[in-house]
Amino acid sequence: MSRFPRALKYLEQHRERLEGRDYVRKARREWFEIWVPQQPADWAAPKLVWPDISEDPRFFLDETGSIVNGDCYWLTCPEQSAEQIALALAVANSSFALRYYDMCCGNRLYAGRRRFITQYLEELPIPNVSASELSDITGMVEELRRPDNHGTPSAVALDAALDAAIAGLFGMEEIER
Repeated sequence: MSRFPRALKYLEQHRERLEGRDYVRKARREWFEIWVPQQPADWAAPKLVWPDISEDPRFFLDETGSIVNGDCYWLTCPEQSAEQIALALAVANSSFALRYYDMCCGNRLYAGRRRFITQYLEELPIPNVSASELSDITGMVEELRRPDNHGTPSAVALDAALDAAIAGLFGMEEIER
């Protein structure tokens, strides 16, 4: 903290309160540490973002460099191509992912909400696909990401087609949400 004297001065003003956080002590962290460590240098990179708690999967790609709210998770994908990221978005937002979650994780909260935490998502399978399948999925995801397409009848139909395509990649029939 000696490298950041102004931050230390500010934190010292709140030291008593910060030292009172039992969960920080139990995690063997310093009194001034935040609970969820961040990597500010990564904020500018494209990242997958999703809410911690939601009824349905709501994964999106942030390419604006935004700082992510504390009730969301995020993941940078520096070694993945745009097509691989599109496939991950398609799978993560699919009814397949919802069914996978309910069968393998089963953590339901109030009003049917789910917690989309890392320990539940790290095993979510991403299928191997052919180049043409990847191209088709990428095209659908890009079309759905267009702001002027949100909520339109064609977007709803395209979302259903993408969901069916993802179910097909896993050898499943279309899944009802």
